[in-house]
Amino acid sequence: MRACSLVLFGVLVGCAGSARYSLERASLRRMLDSPAAQEVAREAPEARAELARAAAAVEAALDAGEGVEDALADAELVFAWAQTRGRVAVARRLASEADARRQATDEDTARMTQQAQTLTAEVERLEAAREAAWRARQGASQPEAVPSAERLQVARELCQQARLLLAAASLLGATDEALGPARRRVEEAERGAGTEPRAALRLAGQAYTTAEGALRAARTAAPAPTQTPDPTELATQLGEAGALDPRRDERGVVAILRGLFVGAGLGPASRQRVETLGRILNAQGTLPVRLEVYVGAPTQAQALPRARAQAEALAAALRQAGVDGARLHAEGLWRAPGGPRPEDRVELVLVTPTAP
Repeated sequence: MRACSLVLFGVLVGCAGSARYSLERASLRRMLDSPAAQEVAREAPEARAELARAAAAVEAALDAGEGVEDALADAELVFAWAQTRGRVAVARRLASEADARRQATDEDTARMTQQAQTLTAEVERLEAAREAAWRARQGASQPEAVPSAERLQVARELCQQARLLLAAASLLGATDEALGPARRRVEEAERGAGTEPRAALRLAGQAYTTAEGALRAARTAAPAPTQTPDPTELATQLGEAGALDPRRDERGVVAILRGLFVGAGLGPASRQRVETLGRILNAQGTLPVRLEVYVGAPTQAQALPRARAQAEALAAALRQAGVDGARLHAEGLWRAPGGPRPEDRVELVLVTPTAP
């Protein structure tokens, strides 16, 4: 694994003469120098071939002078996947050791088992992220490869996800001027949603990849945090709290909550869950928090009033639980028919200053 890390590092150093990709090189170099990279070398030797493939793809793209950004983005996803495989191996090993001492360490066993489950889900999430990134690039370059019946739905999903990536970039300090080109690209894609499906998908794919780049640039340009939260530990805490279904995506750590609302407000049984969530958020310093409430309806106009009212009700309850209101950014969103998740839900996103 160390050899593969050095291959990736060599690729980055080899393109030092190109100022165009300096931000990506700096971001990847920090990952390669991290303790997590050493953990991968020790714990996940099976990831070597995939890392070598990603490194070779970057090198080939640099030699060809095209496709560099796509290759670098794929390398980042592969590296994150490899790190997670290492963490899974650690969690499973520790769970096995704890199980051997079961009579004295029942609590540790439960914690390690939970961590193993969380990290196994994280492997699946990263694989899904790679699939989503590939699909976005496919939509931009080969929209005809997506089944025609799915093109408009996929285009709509990509536009919505692109807006969420840009919202996270804004919370990390990106200015309106910096995000302007990406926002215009998303707006163009949304206007094109009523056009020919293949063209709509191509525009949406381009908007999504542009938004991904804006989020990476925002993280690179942001001041170095004095204390970086451990996304794995945070996801574990959320998992141990119960009924929060934690996961991670490009923005940070996400808690999924269902069944919170009765009409436009919180149900009586939801108060305890919100108070527990408030305690977890208060333990995470000043991380910004996105409250994204999805409500399904045949049209956006029917969904948004209730979604916005629910988002504000949740924000008010978290403020009452002691969470600094300046950290909370609530938004109601339309869950369009036919999407990948068929239920109303809240996605609470802790936006992290480094890639999760």
